[in-house]
Amino acid sequence: MRIRTLAALAALLLFVGARVPAATTTFPVDELRPGMVLARSIYTANGLLLFPDGQRLTETFIDRLNCLHRLDPIAESLLVYS
Repeated sequence: MRIRTLAALAALLLFVGARVPAATTTFPVDELRPGMVLARSIYTANGLLLFPDGQRLTETFIDRLNCLHRLDPIAESLLVYS
């Protein structure tokens, strides 16, 4: 009985954790638009988390990101869900 319970739990965890990968696209900071969702977290050069993946972009978010970009340019494009 215990083995079946563990097997069922393992199957459930696999089912819940199984996600269909969403399509992603890269955008430079100056092309970001409200409503886009980050597909990868944004970190400082020192490894400090600025914005987590899954963050929906708002006008305020984009303004803050542009301010940071002016102070310390973000060299790479940002990955967002398309």
